[in-house]
Amino acid sequence: MTDKQQTLKTMFNNIETHFRPDVRWWLAEGLNTDETLKKNIRQIAELGFGAAEFLAMPEPGADSSIYGWGSDEWTSDTKLIIREATKLGLGFSLTSGAHWASANLPDTYFWGGEPYDPDNKAASKELDYATVILNGGEKFSGKLPLCPKVDSVAGDMHGAKNAYNKYELQGVVAARITQLRKDCGQDFEYREGVGTGKLDFASLTDLSDWVIKTDDGYYLDFTAPDGNWAIFVYWMHGTGQIASPSV
Repeated sequence: MTDKQQTLKTMFNNIETHFRPDVRWWLAEGLNTDETLKKNIRQIAELGFGAAEFLAMPEPGADSSIYGWGSDEWTSDTKLIIREATKLGLGFSLTSGAHWASANLPDTYFWGGEPYDPDNKAASKELDYATVILNGGEKFSGKLPLCPKVDSVAGDMHGAKNAYNKYELQGVVAARITQLRKDCGQDFEYREGVGTGKLDFASLTDLSDWVIKTDDGYYLDFTAPDGNWAIFVYWMHGTGQIASPSV
């Protein structure tokens, strides 16, 4: 073995932890003890991984209100995993996103004094928009349209379909359309659509400060200059997605 080969072997036999691959660790709810968790963390380190991404995975027959995300048991397990991983120099992260229980806990949980449902500030959110198409000289005067409700795959499967009700206005912009897409914007009330075509980005105009908020919604008066124009109304709302019927 040459000196270079020996150097490479030494390097790859002692790869720093932060360069090692991570492992995704699905913890079956209610099926772990402190000792089994410690054993599994040691095994992760001994197998050469550098970090673990973990979560409480629903288990048939296990009560998620006792063992699920946010419960006392889950909090205790999480603290133990973090302590043990740190002792061994391992990294860690918690799975949290649109398809997990931490995105939309059942309304038995509260955050900020409000039920932790898809409308809660701490729940998983997404940004959508509605469009209003205007011809040159045409005026839009009225209540800003909401974006069409999105039926997510997870929501359709697990009963959370269209579960969100709260919309938070993020901004309103207008832009001149240089090339209309076929049948653009004709699917919804007042010609709101999901696609416009090609835009003149130099024409982008922020209309957010033009919007007037009232008790029953947001209103705008805008007259399109020459050519075809689109108003984009951006809304933030809950995803309404969950991991499974048990959470």
